[in-house]
Amino acid sequence: MMTSALLKLTLIGLICAIAVSGSPEWHNDPDGGVIRSPNYPGNYPNNQNYAYVINAPKGYIVVLTMKSFITDDVNSLGDKTDYLKIYDGRKNQDPVGIDLYGTMTSPYRYISNNRRVRMKFISDANGTFPGFSMRYDVINRKSHCDLEGLAVDHGAIDFCNGTKARFATQCTIHCDDGYQLHGGAVTHCLHNYFTQVHCQLESPDQMQAGLDDVSNDVIKASKPRSPRLPEQLPRK
Repeated sequence: MMTSALLKLTLIGLICAIAVSGSPEWHNDPDGGVIRSPNYPGNYPNNQNYAYVINAPKGYIVVLTMKSFITDDVNSLGDKTDYLKIYDGRKNQDPVGIDLYGTMTSPYRYISNNRRVRMKFISDANGTFPGFSMRYDVINRKSHCDLEGLAVDHGAIDFCNGTKARFATQCTIHCDDGYQLHGGAVTHCLHNYFTQVHCQLESPDQMQAGLDDVSNDVIKASKPRSPRLPEQLPRK
C-alpha cells in the first residue's frame, strides 16, 4: 500500500511538473520589463520549446527591443535549428511577425499590430549559445507616436515628453540658423502621427539665395566630365 501511494504521489508530482514547465511565461506589467531565454546569460539547454506571452491593455501595442541575441545558425541543409518565433496576436496560428536566429549585429526593434504578442523559443539537440535578452514595453497608440517617423528638415529635436521605446507624446523642435519655425515649436502626437512643424528661410532674399545655390548645384552636377585618361596610352 505504501509503495502504491508513493508511486501515485510521484506520478502526480511528475504530471504537475510537466504542466508547469509547459505553461507559457506571462508578462503583464504596464511599465514593461525584461524577457530572457532560459538560463541567460548562460547557455540555454538543448531541446527547448519555451513559450512567452505579453499581454497589454486594450488600445495598446507591444514594442520589443532586443538587447542581445546569439543562437545557433542554420544547419548544413539551410534549416533553422535554434530560433525565436514571434506571433503577433492571441493565438499561435495568427500571422507570424518574424523568426529570429543567428547573431544580432545591429539593434533590433519589433512593433506589434495587436495588444498581445506570443513567442516560442525553440532549440534542437545540438549545440547551445547564450540566447537572448530583450526589453518589452506597452505603448498607448492614442497618445504615443513613433519617433522614427519624425524628421525635421533644417532643424532638430530638442527633447520629447512621455518617451518610451522610441515613442513619445510630444516633442520640442528648434531650427538651424537662418531658418524660422512655422507651425509652432512643439509637435504633438495625433492619430498615430506627429503634427507638422516646418523650418523655413527667414526672408525672401535668403530663400532666393538658397534657390540659387540649389540651381548652381544642379548645373554643376549635370555638366559632363571628360573621362580620366591613363598617364600612358596603350600602344597599338
